[in-house]
Amino acid sequence: MIEYLRQFKDDKFDGLIFLPGPQENTTRVETFNYAESGKHIIESAMNHLTYHIFLFRMIEKTQEVIDLEEFEAVLLDPLEYISNLISIGYYGFLMSKTTESSSYFDRFKQLICDKGETENDTNRS
Repeated sequence: MIEYLRQFKDDKFDGLIFLPGPQENTTRVETFNYAESGKHIIESAMNHLTYHIFLFRMIEKTQEVIDLEEFEAVLLDPLEYISNLISIGYYGFLMSKTTESSSYFDRFKQLICDKGETENDTNRS
């Protein structure tokens, strides 16, 4: 696991955001909790949470958002999972799936998509 992620190991959180940091080749990681979480959805015989996941890459020079991916998965260790993604150049967010989480997921996703479109339009000018 990437060392700086260990600070979140004992935290209880509903989601993780990992986005480009202020300096080139850095990643900013934040955790969050839902204002109203609803009931967690567990789709695993091992009693692990299901997560909404949204991933993308960014061309740092142009800030173009590429390779958008969206899916759901059961994760044993979300911090280990994003550690691997960060090490291969992905950004994004994941959030535990609940009866209320779809609207949160859609809002976060739209923010990323809008940011990419706005910056891509600006870069084309």
